[in-house]
Amino acid sequence: MEMTNRERFRACMDFKPVDRMPVIEPFVWWDLTLERRYSEGLPKDVDPVEFFGLDPHHQKWIGPGPNDNPERDDGEWDVDSFDKYELAKTHFYPVRAFDPDEIKFQAGRHESGEIFSWITVEGFFWFPRELFGIQRHLTAFYEHAELMHAINRDLLKYNKRVISEYCGIMVPDWMTIAEDMSFNTGSMIGTDLINEFMRPYYLDLLAHARECGISNILMDTDGNHSDIISLFHEEIGIDGFVPFERNSGLDLQAVRKEYPRLRIIGGFEKRAMSGSEEVLVQEFESALPVLRQGGIVLGCDHQTPPQVSIEQYKRYVHYLIEYALKAAT
Repeated sequence: MEMTNRERFRACMDFKPVDRMPVIEPFVWWDLTLERRYSEGLPKDVDPVEFFGLDPHHQKWIGPGPNDNPERDDGEWDVDSFDKYELAKTHFYPVRAFDPDEIKFQAGRHESGEIFSWITVEGFFWFPRELFGIQRHLTAFYEHAELMHAINRDLLKYNKRVISEYCGIMVPDWMTIAEDMSFNTGSMIGTDLINEFMRPYYLDLLAHARECGISNILMDTDGNHSDIISLFHEEIGIDGFVPFERNSGLDLQAVRKEYPRLRIIGGFEKRAMSGSEEVLVQEFESALPVLRQGGIVLGCDHQTPPQVSIEQYKRYVHYLIEYALKAAT
């Protein structure tokens, strides 16, 4: 029997039988990629998800405030003291974090099974980096430790509030915590700093999200995060990771063998999308044993790059659907 999109996603994430794997573009479309799609014939008044035959879903990013400082030309927050943080806070932690009418509308589609839903909150590495700046952030663990904790306490309080408010309207099927704390050879901070500055807030946030009914919680971190999987998955309790960048050296079969209950969304080498058909099929074949285990929604391991033509993307979706069906066999 054919499943609804929501039934299919939840069963897949629970390692249960499905009629096929969900077929999605995991991330918001890159503007440069959309510009190329429009130049190649994608109608501007058509939803690309519908045009390419992907499964509809709804994401809401509920951040604590603007990425850029509206009071500076360079957009930097340049927080390096409690006084500057207090000034910056006037722009953050809004009372109204999202439009409830939008979520009520999506809740109807969600209830019918037409869509599955997910939310994103900003994490305890991501948000302090926005405030301190990239370079100062990495020294702030030592030079501004109390300020770092103050920021993360405020962020935890905000995230718990907005999760409660959102789940009061619609309980999402999964949640991501945005961090981007890894690069192509490993994570940017080690275990000691994670345990001091992130772990306590994660434990509190995860417990609250699960109390609100959210059953699949994944960290969003680019690059190679293999060195922190055990800590975040087995000790702290993160269910999985996204986008699982193959380009950084992550291996689907090796990671799943070591962590058999790890959820994965992404994991398809984006460079293969513009390669030959042989290269494309080889990438799908290498993923198939993991797809058949469940707990994975294969998709581009970040945003589809503009180097991929519309015809190449159609070819990719054709095989994505084919292997989504093979995953159920």
